[in-house]
Amino acid sequence: MHILGVDVGTTGTKAMAFDENGRKVAQAYQGYKLTTGANGFVEQNADDWLNALLFTVKSCAEETDGDIQALSLSTQGGSMVPVDANRESLCPALSWMDMRSQREAEKLDKTKGSEWFYEKSGWSLSPALNAAKILWLKEHAPNIYHKAWMYLTTLDYLNVKLTGEPVIDPTNAAITQLMNVRAGDWDDEILDAACVSRAQLPTILPPGHVVGALTKKIAETVGLAPGTLVINGAHDQYCSAAGAGALHSGDTILSTGTAWVVLATTLKPHFDSATHIAVGPHVAHGKWGALSSIPTAGVAMEWLREKLGFGGGNPANGILSLQEIDKVLGQRSIYGNGLLFYPYFGGRGFPRNMLDMQASIAGLTLKDDAFDIALAAMEGVVFELRLYIEAYQTIGIDVRNMRMMGGAAKSAFWTDIVANAVGRPLIRLKEPDTACVGAAMLAGVGAGAFAGLENAFSKIGPDGDVCPVNAERKAHYDEKFEKYRRGLDSLENFYMKAGGNPT
Repeated sequence: MHILGVDVGTTGTKAMAFDENGRKVAQAYQGYKLTTGANGFVEQNADDWLNALLFTVKSCAEETDGDIQALSLSTQGGSMVPVDANRESLCPALSWMDMRSQREAEKLDKTKGSEWFYEKSGWSLSPALNAAKILWLKEHAPNIYHKAWMYLTTLDYLNVKLTGEPVIDPTNAAITQLMNVRAGDWDDEILDAACVSRAQLPTILPPGHVVGALTKKIAETVGLAPGTLVINGAHDQYCSAAGAGALHSGDTILSTGTAWVVLATTLKPHFDSATHIAVGPHVAHGKWGALSSIPTAGVAMEWLREKLGFGGGNPANGILSLQEIDKVLGQRSIYGNGLLFYPYFGGRGFPRNMLDMQASIAGLTLKDDAFDIALAAMEGVVFELRLYIEAYQTIGIDVRNMRMMGGAAKSAFWTDIVANAVGRPLIRLKEPDTACVGAAMLAGVGAGAFAGLENAFSKIGPDGDVCPVNAERKAHYDEKFEKYRRGLDSLENFYMKAGGNPT
């Protein structure tokens, strides 16, 4: 007996199969593209999601002789695809990065106010979310708007393709900005404002509940039995939280990629009008999540590698890898670098939005080189993380421990900075794809293989290395963080006087 977890991300899909002993026995991956255009257009072919899903499931089925009892999906959140009555897409999916509906978001703001939407949906009013996107279709693509049988996200689009049942979960439904997070149901007042009916939205079921069985056609395509169960999944960050074992209050994950995402598990929803921290139901029953992101954290290091080249470390190899940069930095003293790097390549977001701010480096001297700047960039991203955690604590969110996964977790040097600059022991997970693990846990719970998420994590959850806090390094970073904070005050003042306004 095997269970399968599939993570349908922004640029690719990965599947992992586990046996009854929790051993990973198969995995597969297939990528796909985004299409960008003028006026903030960012689109994706929804069939690419389906084709990648079928490919990865079939690959894992072949490795397990088709012996898979259940599967569940972790998915990107906020992407929307309108479908007709035959469950076929009417246009490319509007990605969660698509910003074309800015004017429609402004119209919603004028009708009810952004704070009203936040208090109901748990998310700041945004052109990236479904409420504004549906209004954009009504205004600019009425032929699609009037033909739309349903407006689906990635999860429910794939659920209906696999089983015939359009089912979404609360973590993804919240990101549509159409659900009342406290009630766990579509909000009639929001639906009226967005000009959409309940009949055009999928059924909301909790993660871990049975959606249905694979259709005969899909089962034959992927090499599984027609009765194979599809268990309702969740948004990728919440699946990552489950896969990392962040199931109790105070458990916090740090998912590092292009953006760094912070998700803390809480006992109740924590709404905050100052920061607009994203509030949503957790996959762990009765728990909540508090989510925020550092949008250009990973981008900062990629920018440095590409623009500065780092050829000085090893000219024969040209641009150095993160591991090679780690090696060079590990041979230097981390206490001798006075540079401050502010990673605002896309403006400043949480905890205080100032979109006009720009990335900055302070303290450059003639003796500094690309590696000094790289160290400052690593520190700057982590100092931003510390600001986020302080904001969490200010509004009563406990951050007792942190579990780190993703690209930056592969860097022992960067991980050490996180533990000491934040001042908390850090668990660096050995399995970076915890979203797949979390989806597999939900599949196992829904199929009856596990008694619950805690039991599931004890069976298939990844191991991790603990990165302790060093008192001397913590003291160093405490002092440097205060310099960073003072510099940030000056930057805010500069951009305010230059005409920038907090949004």
